[in-house]
Amino acid sequence: MPTCMKCDDRFPVKKNIDGKERNLQNRKFCLQCSPFGQHNTRDLTKPVKKRGARYLIKCVLCHEEKQTTSRNRVCPRCRFVKKRHAQRKKALDLTGAKCCICGYNTSIKALAFHHVDRAKKVFNLSANWHRPWEQIEAELKKCILVCCNCHAETHDNLHDTYYFLTIQWS
Repeated sequence: MPTCMKCDDRFPVKKNIDGKERNLQNRKFCLQCSPFGQHNTRDLTKPVKKRGARYLIKCVLCHEEKQTTSRNRVCPRCRFVKKRHAQRKKALDLTGAKCCICGYNTSIKALAFHHVDRAKKVFNLSANWHRPWEQIEAELKKCILVCCNCHAETHDNLHDTYYFLTIQWS
């Protein structure tokens, strides 16, 4: 007779369950510890790992109450937004934080990164600030920083952008 690995009780090799004789000789646990047909394949001798405890926090940035698995005082959404703004600010500082055509620098929200050669474009910077800095920096070298007005004029072919690319990164 086999012995249960959890409760050390002995159980029969064969038992009639639901009108059928079942073979129990390969079981590690008795029918009390692991009921028949429940597909309990995990090791019952080890304690069950509890999933991450949920904490109710009040975010210090957006002041909303959120449930999270960490005790961080900033919610995950605000952490992502903060990182995205920091990456964009770093990119603006690297490129001079002003339009390379007209010199506009009043509002950084009015500045955009324009790819000079669309064939060499790997990804759009405005939606990919979450990428590693090395990838962002490689993509920045293919771009010029322009204000909204100059960006629109560039798309209308009113400016030769290759000239400004050589000035910006030299």
